[in-house]
Parts: sequence; structure tokens; C-alpha cells
Amino acid sequence: MTYKAGDQVRDEFNVPIHKLIFQKIKKTCESGKPGWIILDENKNEFTSCFIEDFDLIEKYLGFANSHIPSNRKQSHSISVGIRPSKMITLTFGGNYLAIKTYKDIDSVHLSLSLSKDEYTIKCYGSKDITILIYPDGAVMTARPNFDRKYYPTTVKNVIQKLPSDVQKALFEEFAGNSLLYKDFMTDKFLATMRLTDLDKKFNKLDYFQSAFPDVAFPKTANKMNCYELYAIGCAEKYIEPEQTGLLFEKDYRIDKVQDFTPSKRRCKEIGKNYIKSILKQKVTEEVLYEFDFFIDDYVEMAMELKEKIDIKAGKKKIRKLHDKYAERLLKKKHRGKIKIPETPLKYLKLPKEFILLDAPGALCQEQKRQHNCVSSYIGRIEKGSCIIYSADINGEHVTIEIRYRKTRGKYTFIVPQCLKMWNECCSEETLKYVKEQVKEAGEQAVKKYERKIERKAKNQ
Repeated sequence: MTYKAGDQVRDEFNVPIHKLIFQKIKKTCESGKPGWIILDENKNEFTSCFIEDFDLIEKYLGFANSHIPSNRKQSHSISVGIRPSKMITLTFGGNYLAIKTYKDIDSVHLSLSLSKDEYTIKCYGSKDITILIYPDGAVMTARPNFDRKYYPTTVKNVIQKLPSDVQKALFEEFAGNSLLYKDFMTDKFLATMRLTDLDKKFNKLDYFQSAFPDVAFPKTANKMNCYELYAIGCAEKYIEPEQTGLLFEKDYRIDKVQDFTPSKRRCKEIGKNYIKSILKQKVTEEVLYEFDFFIDDYVEMAMELKEKIDIKAGKKKIRKLHDKYAERLLKKKHRGKIKIPETPLKYLKLPKEFILLDAPGALCQEQKRQHNCVSSYIGRIEKGSCIIYSADINGEHVTIEIRYRKTRGKYTFIVPQCLKMWNECCSEETLKYVKEQVKEAGEQAVKKYERKIERKAKNQ
């Protein structure tokens, strides 16, 4: 069914939709189904919580009651850790129904009274969004701080914030003849479509074809996971056009899609990660784990150069394209000396066996020698994210990436990569020595940097 503004939507008993939903949800909460607990109730408002591990709480209660003496003189308290559970407060008004949600609850506080059969349960959770349902069928969401701005309620709001039984009650009311909501619930898919638009899409194929009109989804899409379909929709534009059909074939399907929140703004990132997963699953079964670095760099550089990605490529071709793209990026972006910005990294001075690669030519030479993509890091160096050193230690020539981080006002240096040729890991002995030298030199670098900042502040 489709709800239009101004309509008084009623069922066969002439009940307005917001009241009908209030009755359905309240009935669900009061059904006595294991896990549902009524925390507070009056005529037009009640607070209820669905606890995932309710059987665990019952065991705790049974254990506590069996070990407390019958002549006890005071009450006892227990806190029980649980899987994230959800709590709601329903407020029914004459012209609206408000469903207040809370942050996920991960513990329940049990207060045992002097009687073994009496206890109270307190669930702690700060308030989150409020979903408002009106008699005309409109459904809006207000933010936690209630900034008086309202937004159309989405499927994501419902699945993310409400217990599954309440999700079902809402979806059944707004989905009409569509079965799409069942797939969303099964996959826990945080779709950004409006709740009131559920009746406009019948199944997964219908929904994803409209979300990604340039992708030719086959009928078998209805049997695939929603997150997999979304990732394919995001990835399709970045691969060779003649290979798009392969995304739906068994050999190119991912065993487990990386967790992500569907978002058009993050579409490129989602597609990029999905393509990396395809290549890693396909290629690295035969080669060393370190080849993952090559795949990451190949995909990153191809997308930066706007080159289509070959998902059929084997390790030999990936290495060849990797080196080719790295050289192209070097020529395209940088011709002068690299300027290291004012960060603690600028003041890091390592022993003589470490060589700072602070020129495009030096990085290019290192890249050719090591068969890596170190020249593509020039942009990161210029932003102050990292610096690159090379060194010969314990008979190993290594390329070293060094970064810094600030935690509670304190700077520390880290070594995320210390790799040999073809991005193979160096020995533990070499890595330990590099980290020790970076830590020792880093302490001096931080002092120099902080003195520089102090002098600059005094001169202003």
C-alpha cells in the first residue's frame, strides 16, 4: 500500500495507522516471548527491552537465589554482561506515535529483593534517535539531540535501532506485497531507502537494479547476499567492461564480504576493497602472504590513474602492471624535490646505514630495485603522513615506512612496513633492530619538534 500525505490510513476496524502500529508493537512486547521485558508501563506509554541473552540472566538469577541464605537481611545486586540488546519507549499521542530508541545495551543490572521470587532489572542505555509515525502514514526520524530537524525514516534506521520483532511489525505494515524487507532482515542490510518506499520494490533484483542502473544484475541476484550485491554495484565501473559478468560467477564470488555500511559517498572505497578481495582470494592461494601488498598497491594505483582493473590477472601480470603504474604516477605527479612538512617526522635522524629517500629519483631507484610501489608514496610524504628510508641490515636490503601518531599529547613513531624485494617480510631480527633505532631517534626528534613549536608560538 502507498500512503499519501493527508490520508487517514485505517484498517478494517477503522483504526489510524499510528495507533494500529502502537497496538501491534505493544502486543509483541507483552507476548511473553523469551527475552522481552516490560520495564515501565502506563496507558499511552511503556518502555520495553529485548535481551538477547535472557536465558543467561535466568541462570544467574537461579544461581544467586540458590546460594543466598533464606534468613538473609539485605538485598543483593548482580551485573550481567550480555550481547548487545535493544530497548525502546513507545509514546502514543492523538496525532503521532513516538518510538524512542537507545544505544545498544551490553549489561543488565539485577537487584534481588529479600524474596527469592522478586527482582528488578535495570538496563542502561543513553537515548538515540526517535522514530515518529503519523496518522497519514508519514514516518520521520529525529536525531538524539532533537535539533528540531526531521528526516524520512530509512530501512537502516529500523534495522539498526529496533529489536527484530518490532522491525517486522513496521515492515509488514509498510511493505504491502513486497517481500524485500525479509531479505533486508535476513542479511541485516542497512539500506538507505525510505521505509515508506518499501512497497515500490518487490525483491533484491528490483532494488539493486534501481540503485545501480548501469549494472546488469542477473536473476540469480535474488539468491545472493545484499552486501555482496551492493559491493558488486560499487565495483563494476572500475573493472574491465568485458569482465563485469564474472562478478556473479562462482569463481569470482567472495567467501565473506568485508563489513561496511552502504553509502553512495563511500561507493568508491567499497568497490575498491571488494576488487582487492577478489584478487587476493584468487591469487594468494598459490603465493606468499606478502603478495597482498602488491594487490593493494595495484588496485590503488589503477584507480588513481583511472585505468580499468583486470580481475583475471595472475601474479605475473599484477607485478608488471604494478611497476608500470608506479612509474607513470611518479612522472605524472612529481618532478622536483620532495618537501617534508613541519611534523616530528622532519626531525627524525637515523644512523648512517639508513638512507632517507627524499627525492623522486631516489624513490624511483628504490622501486626498481625492490619491485615495490614506493614512488607512489610521494603524496603521503608531502602531506606529512610518512617518510621512507632504505637500509642494508643483516644482509637484507629493506624499504622502511615510518609514521608517527599522537596519543594523549604524546608523540610516538611506528614502523608499519619494513620489507625486502617483492614486498616480502624481513627477518624478525632486522625488524627489531629497525624499531629500536626508530624509537631511540624518535625521542630526540620529538624534543626538537616541540622546541621548534614553542619558539614559533613565542614569536607570534
